[in-house]
Amino acid sequence: MREKSRLDALLKTGQVDGVEADRAKPGRPPLMFRAVPGMDPAGPRDYRMLAGTLADAISRGRDPAGRACAKHLTEPANTPRRGQAIDRLTDLLTDLGFAPEKHSGTTDVDKIGLRNCPFLELARTRREMICPVHLGLMQGALAAWEAPIAVDA
Repeated sequence: MREKSRLDALLKTGQVDGVEADRAKPGRPPLMFRAVPGMDPAGPRDYRMLAGTLADAISRGRDPAGRACAKHLTEPANTPRRGQAIDRLTDLLTDLGFAPEKHSGTTDVDKIGLRNCPFLELARTRREMICPVHLGLMQGALAAWEAPIAVDA
């Protein structure tokens, strides 16, 4: 019974296919299976390694990675007013998993705090690389929107 549940799990994940047996002999035909070639869909993943490799490659170059990423994540729009730009930036940061918090300043300065870092494990060891990516992302988005505000660290 245990073997059947293992085979059912392999069939469900697409790791094996059922094969029709020869019907030349009388009696119940045997259940036959064959392994499906290709990648194991249930195999382990290591996105941290990929992210670390990419961070290393970017840190050796001078390409502002966050700005380049922002070009792919944003769409040009009519120049937003100050409040609209802040709201739009906050929405983008929310969508990307940064959990932003808006803080209205007592002067003309508004602040957005980030309560989450989607790259936290890497930021602990490569802060000099990861934090500029966050900053570049925000600067790139505001530039793409032609927003009347700027982002500083």
